[in-house]
Amino acid sequence: MKSEFRNVFADGAGHAALEWTTNATEDGKNVSYAGVSILEIEGDKVKRFMAYFDPRSLTEQIVD
Repeated sequence: MKSEFRNVFADGAGHAALEWTTNATEDGKNVSYAGVSILEIEGDKVKRFMAYFDPRSLTEQIVD
């Protein structure tokens, strides 16, 4: 699995959004899906992390 980040948004007040695409190999097949991760940061620690993606695109690639 390898993720590439296309866009990173941060407001300097502890909020960030990461737009990414992940590529992987499942049983010899290439699989990819895209999503967004949202972070809330306090000091030097991540207080909250959520990742959002459409599981249908991933499921369609790995289910025969």
